[in-house]
Amino acid sequence: MLGSYADSSRLANYFVTSPMRPSLPRKKRISFFSSLRANPNHPIDPILLAAVLILLLFGLIMITSIGVPKSIRLSAPDILYPNCQSEEVDCYLILKNHATRIAIGLMFFAAVIRIHYSFWKRVSLPFFAFAFGLLLMVLFFGATHNTFARSWISLPNFPILQSVQPSEIAKLAMIFYFANWLDKKNKDGQIATFDGGFLAFVVVSGLIIFPIILQPDLGSTLVIAIIAAGMYFV
Repeated sequence: MLGSYADSSRLANYFVTSPMRPSLPRKKRISFFSSLRANPNHPIDPILLAAVLILLLFGLIMITSIGVPKSIRLSAPDILYPNCQSEEVDCYLILKNHATRIAIGLMFFAAVIRIHYSFWKRVSLPFFAFAFGLLLMVLFFGATHNTFARSWISLPNFPILQSVQPSEIAKLAMIFYFANWLDKKNKDGQIATFDGGFLAFVVVSGLIIFPIILQPDLGSTLVIAIIAAGMYFV
């Protein structure tokens, strides 16, 4: 009885490990929630991080040098001859607001940098659709903020972020979406074709560029067009 059981076990083990039936490696699938965890195999690029911090510091210095007159006007609009020695005048209001935004941005950066890249592939299409919706919204409900272009959405109830510019969100959304889209097109071999490659690229780019032209915001249009062309052709 024991011998027959042992023979059966060896026979079953033979069919499982037999070279005639090789076991195929299963593709590791990353779930939605596991993609939110940190990826230790992709550390932060120190050169890129240093460049970002230097640009932030440079912007903070520029805000300090040119933001004093506007800070005086915003903090003391009812004072006829305001000066920085007065207690009612805050000559560094713009600097404080900008530094607060940088601190909030760095906290978001510390959280976002730990998210696995597969998460951004999953949300690239909804993020792109959200940015496109904001660009359409700004055409109807946008504010000019003393500029020629209607490029902002006012947020009067937010003390730090009084307005948001959808074209800046669209830049990031387009990068995420194009990265995922170009990866799929490259794997399918359609990236070099006219219909599935270049024409589709022009249509998708137009969804972002055309609403910005209608604002009109030529600067953001050129920046987004250069980013899109660089991602496709380079």
